[in-house]
Amino acid sequence: MQRLPAFLLTLLAILYGCATTFATRAENAAPSAGQAAPAMSGDTNPQANPPKPHIALILPLKSESFGTAAEITRQGFIAAASKHGGSRLPVKTYATTEQTDEILAAYQLALTAGAQVVVGPLTRDGVSAVAASGMVRVPTLALNVPEDLAVLPAYMFTFSLQVENEARQIAMLAWQEGKRKALIIGADTLLDKRMQQAFAEEWQRLGGVILSQFLFTGEQGGLLTLKQAVEISGTDMIFLALDAKNARQVRPYIDLNMNIYATSQIFSGNGQGTLNLDLNGIRFVDMPWLLQSDHTAVMIYPRPKNAVIIDLERLYALGIDAFRIVQDLSAIGPYSDYVLDGVTGQISLNPKHQFVRELTPAIFYQGQAVVLYEPKR
Repeated sequence: MQRLPAFLLTLLAILYGCATTFATRAENAAPSAGQAAPAMSGDTNPQANPPKPHIALILPLKSESFGTAAEITRQGFIAAASKHGGSRLPVKTYATTEQTDEILAAYQLALTAGAQVVVGPLTRDGVSAVAASGMVRVPTLALNVPEDLAVLPAYMFTFSLQVENEARQIAMLAWQEGKRKALIIGADTLLDKRMQQAFAEEWQRLGGVILSQFLFTGEQGGLLTLKQAVEISGTDMIFLALDAKNARQVRPYIDLNMNIYATSQIFSGNGQGTLNLDLNGIRFVDMPWLLQSDHTAVMIYPRPKNAVIIDLERLYALGIDAFRIVQDLSAIGPYSDYVLDGVTGQISLNPKHQFVRELTPAIFYQGQAVVLYEPKR
């Protein structure tokens, strides 16, 4: 996988819900990388532009930090709209930076311009600002989760690639496979800590025991200590709250017969065959878009042209499913039994207005990710 540390940190912040600081009918063709994002020119004069019903897509396309991620998400959304012959409403893109005041201004502008459904923002700060603004009066699908807001506005829903949900699903998978005693290995990063906490909470809720939590530093001495700790722990499973690079360092120090589990953070694509050999035997979960090319929904959509990094593929898939959800959003009630067989997973709606994804379990075998089974549809 291409190594772009600063960019990847930003991208991970969007993808997994930890970004806390930092307009047209379905377009016939998505702009290539580096092409100027759609602007809101002319939209500020309501007399020149009377309100017209539309879907407002609010993304930080003008942001230096988040622009690439926003553009690939937009491409996925438009690809789905084009594939389904557009929609009952035209799609209008509102390009912003990551600044919350600009995002709120775009949201208000969208309402004034006649938006009947809003999709976005993409960053956590932006979502938090909209949720607390008091402006939400049309169905709104946020593409991240708000910060510390227990109850969303009545018309607001969230749909994201939040890593906590993956960690909880891994706990369920290990429990269903008969594991009861866990050892957790994670690095000292915000994302890894969130994975560790979510797994631990779900594991204990199920009745499992956490024997110990081991801090990964990458140092040789620490890895040898880890090897000894695993051997004497009596654990029957290990949860790796690590990315692929760090997991490759850890794997040789753990017995090949040990049951190891991880989130999608460990998967950088089946094109990484030689590198993936170091991950053989590790179970993880990821979306059908990356694991099941023969999946009914996956087959009908074009692949993104510029997603050389797998996390960009995930955002493209997020855009696809966001459009599909939006088609039903106005009719969804607070206790709906809504289910969508999505390219990002089996999607359902919980009482907290969150669209949650059940991912596909897989295992590394001879350097390739092999699907264990498909979630029930």
